[in-house]
Amino acid sequence: AIFYFHPWEIDAEQPRVAGISTKTRFRHYVNLQYTEARIRRLLGDFSWGRMDEVFLAAAVRPPMVN
Repeated sequence: AIFYFHPWEIDAEQPRVAGISTKTRFRHYVNLQYTEARIRRLLGDFSWGRMDEVFLAAAVRPPMVN
């Protein structure tokens, strides 16, 4: 799997932008205080690697036999 996040998504104390719509404010700020812990959990629960290394390892693996 691949996931990404924006740097501002781990800064719950970031300044709030004035003049944005309710929808945008909701998308950007709701549950922001939980993002860092969620990322830490993902990093701890799964093994990670660079995309080129992961794809290369998959390419050289023998096919699965049922």
